[in-house]
Amino acid sequence: MMADTRVKATITRTVIVTDDQARERGFSGSTTLLDGSDPFAEHRATVPLSCRLDRTVEGPRGVPTLPDLRQALKRERARLSTSG
Repeated sequence: MMADTRVKATITRTVIVTDDQARERGFSGSTTLLDGSDPFAEHRATVPLSCRLDRTVEGPRGVPTLPDLRQALKRERARLSTSG
């Protein structure tokens, strides 16, 4: 599905159940993380312990679109190739 991005990934699931855990992790709602950062996060004054809606060209969605996710993966691959 994402083979065109040529990104190798290890998937780790972390369950966050308290507001303190959410603040400590910089949780910004149900999320997509790439190497510890969330390419779809919106910076907020408060950290919600909830799902979020991602902005897409089709309007708010519960997950990023595949093209947006592919772009984020390609940006991450480029960042990793220049950093080391």
